[in-house]
Amino acid sequence: MRELAKIAGVSVSTVSKVFSDAPDVGEETKKKIIGLARENGCFSKYNKEKYPKKTVAIICPEYESVYYMSYVIKLQSIIEKHGGIAVVLSYHFNFRLQRDLIDYCASYLKVDGIINLCLKEPLRKEYDLPIVNLFSQCDRNLDEITEDHADAIGEAVRALYERGHRNIAYV
Repeated sequence: MRELAKIAGVSVSTVSKVFSDAPDVGEETKKKIIGLARENGCFSKYNKEKYPKKTVAIICPEYESVYYMSYVIKLQSIIEKHGGIAVVLSYHFNFRLQRDLIDYCASYLKVDGIINLCLKEPLRKEYDLPIVNLFSQCDRNLDEITEDHADAIGEAVRALYERGHRNIAYV
């Protein structure tokens, strides 16, 4: 802010007031400082305006399978139902890209939260936003939700067996 104030020929407090949208700064001064901030690449750093909707990134292994896309569609529906926006990204089972996408969403897109499908190894750093990992448990710093396929399959086999079926297969 000090550099921007120097360029604009105003005080640091005036620059701060502009980005806080204080009423005691004239429109001409606001336009000048915002214009200089944009020209010097620091507008987004100081601009305190926030998009009114929460943005949640959904990071999934791929788009092709019905399995993953059914989760993505349901998650997107829930996020939108609560007034948010979902951004869907795929890492194509490239786990290095997966970590890069998480870092990009947290650090540069500045999303409000991340839902990640199938993290295979712990993240390299902690982030100041909620990250939920679905379908695997590998990082104690994350909230994680897993599926219990074994119990579901066991219940299905028991139900079929109780109904007299004996040649039961699971594919």
